[in-house]
Amino acid sequence: MYTTNKDKEIENEIIELNKKLFKIKRKGWHESVRKGPTGIGKTLETLLNKEEDRKSLPDYKHFEIKTKKYGSKSYTTLFNLTPNNDSDKNEIKRLVEKYGYPDKVLKNKKVLQNEIYFTNKTLIGNRYYFKLTIKKEKLYISVYYKNNILKEEIAYWNIYELYERLQKKLTYLVVVNAIKYTKDNVDFYKYYNYDFYRLKSEHTFIDLIKDGKIRVKLKIGIYRDGPKKGQIHDHGTSFEIDEINIEKLYIKYVRIN
Repeated sequence: MYTTNKDKEIENEIIELNKKLFKIKRKGWHESVRKGPTGIGKTLETLLNKEEDRKSLPDYKHFEIKTKKYGSKSYTTLFNLTPNNDSDKNEIKRLVEKYGYPDKVLKNKKVLQNEIYFTNKTLIGNRYYFKLTIKKEKLYISVYYKNNILKEEIAYWNIYELYERLQKKLTYLVVVNAIKYTKDNVDFYKYYNYDFYRLKSEHTFIDLIKDGKIRVKLKIGIYRDGPKKGQIHDHGTSFEIDEINIEKLYIKYVRIN
């Protein structure tokens, strides 16, 4: 039974999305539209006639759509959000210039591709440690020397910004499970069941960061060829959760097989 107009709206969206996903499931195997690990999500987006974007809004009305490969024990990206600083400098550029390490191919160029946790320090380029800390309603990337003395706390996110992003993009979630099959170096996916979720609370998100269940991943690379060769290529700073911990952040509405 519906308790509010919003409940009814969400219920109708579940019915609509279920019909679309069921048609995709019924057709069986689908050839991947993209090589590599992102093919599973991009293929489903294409089947749903959704254009790929990086907007802060959900994929389908109120629902954000995530995919999960059978047997996978990886992290799921919740959203990307670039850290701030208290100057007018580009924080991504500052971080990679100051703390980056040589790219494996273009060794005279720097990259910064690391996971950062609240519960432990991450060694960066064999010189510094990064760690998440919370002070005065801000989530910081704290930088330490190897002797564990604090060097700086400049890069940060306002807690309210994280809450806002969650509320706008990830209050409602559907996780679509898939099986992968490869033939003649071509990947195929079969989407076989899906779970609908509702966010428990924004405060739970912060609690899971503190527990080390949600991490931040820096993905600052460089263009290795083409007209932008040697320039910074930022793939986004992501907040990620281990797939096994999804139900610590969300309440499950229903599973559809």
